[in-house]
Amino acid sequence: MVVVVGRILKALSCCLVYRGVVPRSQELPYEELLRLNEQLEQRVVEQTAQLEEANRGLLEQIHQRELVKEQKEALRKSETLCRTLVEAVDDAINVKDAEGRYLLVNSEAVRRVGLPKEEILGKTALDLYGLERGLEIMGEDAQVLSSGRVLDVEKELSEGDHTRIDHVRKVPLREESGEVMGVVTVSRDITERKQMDERLLRTQRLEAAGRIAGQVAHDFNNLLSPLLAYPELIKMELPVGHRASRDCDVMIEAAQRMADINRDLLALGRRGNIDLQPTDLNRLVQQAIGHIEDRPHTLVVELDLDPCLLPVASAPAQLMRVISNLVSNARDAMQDVGTLTIKTDSLYLFQPTGMYNSIEPGEYASLTVADTGCGIPPEIRNRIFDAFFTTKRTDRRRGSGLGLSVVQAIVEDHRGYLDLESEVGRGTSFTIFLPVSREPAGEAGGDTMKGGTETILVVDGDPLQRALMSRMLGTLGYRVELAASGEGAGSRPVDTGHDDAPGD
Repeated sequence: MVVVVGRILKALSCCLVYRGVVPRSQELPYEELLRLNEQLEQRVVEQTAQLEEANRGLLEQIHQRELVKEQKEALRKSETLCRTLVEAVDDAINVKDAEGRYLLVNSEAVRRVGLPKEEILGKTALDLYGLERGLEIMGEDAQVLSSGRVLDVEKELSEGDHTRIDHVRKVPLREESGEVMGVVTVSRDITERKQMDERLLRTQRLEAAGRIAGQVAHDFNNLLSPLLAYPELIKMELPVGHRASRDCDVMIEAAQRMADINRDLLALGRRGNIDLQPTDLNRLVQQAIGHIEDRPHTLVVELDLDPCLLPVASAPAQLMRVISNLVSNARDAMQDVGTLTIKTDSLYLFQPTGMYNSIEPGEYASLTVADTGCGIPPEIRNRIFDAFFTTKRTDRRRGSGLGLSVVQAIVEDHRGYLDLESEVGRGTSFTIFLPVSREPAGEAGGDTMKGGTETILVVDGDPLQRALMSRMLGTLGYRVELAASGEGAGSRPVDTGHDDAPGD
């Protein structure tokens, strides 16, 4: 062992001499060599510790850099996902700081503002929208910033020639500490949904009115029939020129107006109960124009009828009522001063269209009734098809409020559509779209009153109706047998009808 240590010390001495630590000419004693060895070992330990400490520092730096890199990658992915989500939605989205400066906008928001994105970022609502609307937007943002609560509002905005309804939600943007640092705004176009809701409400109101009208009109019709028929029967028995004939004419005219209203009520109550047949729409228009009464010279009627118009599947009497109601409505709007235009056309719609209602694609025959009257104010435009709604006051003949609601009901029963365009002070046009029929239109047969000597059985539960039918058919020469029910009809005759007939 001593020999080994000695050799090591000698080698170390040589190394020191070689390294220039001690001169070659000097010889170190054994104790000095031991001391130098201890110093060297101490320096090695210290430097090793320093190296290990530096290594740990380097490893920590590498770890921190990897964490930063991972965080940057996660942030990049998160930003990409956020940007993709924001751009994927149809809503307009923007983010503003506490001073109202735009920090983020998606493509839909850019489209609505109408400026490039770089001209929007960093600006405020005052810069982009002007004083009035800018103050309104910033006031809403200030409310969210101060309260820290979500704000929901609906706004009606003009976009070119159309009006858009937006649902706007403003949400506070918070830091991790909970402090509000900005506002996130999401604006959704709900125009179509609002229109669909309004159409649904109109349909529900019309159906409710129809149920009531149908219940009332049936009983009312039974009472109305004698009021129409008996004055005619009385006139037949009066001498020519008798003054009572004029009184009968007044009663007939009043009863006829009541019957017109009752037919409207029945049209509302009998939704869908119509027999459709191929009909020439042009012929119905010409018949309706021919029935216009007391047309003054101040009312100009212009017809523009498509000679190649295809037939439509309709109930002619019901469709005639539609035309008559639209013409009457146009005359009232113009007070018989202006131009009434009636136009028919053939068209094929390849996509949904319409100003007031959405008309589905398909092949249609259209009928437009336009006037140059006062127009319909926007605030009542959604009410004009409500049953019993009318704008005719005491200075003019007050309407029943059923005309347009009956028009809409009949058009819907024909599986058609009704559209409306109106401008206050310039006039209104109603257009109906009816599905075409490939079958040829039939000729409209006229009603001719004929008499006979046959026996007719009348079955009706109302004694007034039995008496009236007995009187009218007897006047035409028929022999009449009456029954109050189907059971009674099986064991006829039940009565002769004379006991039920007032005045006989």
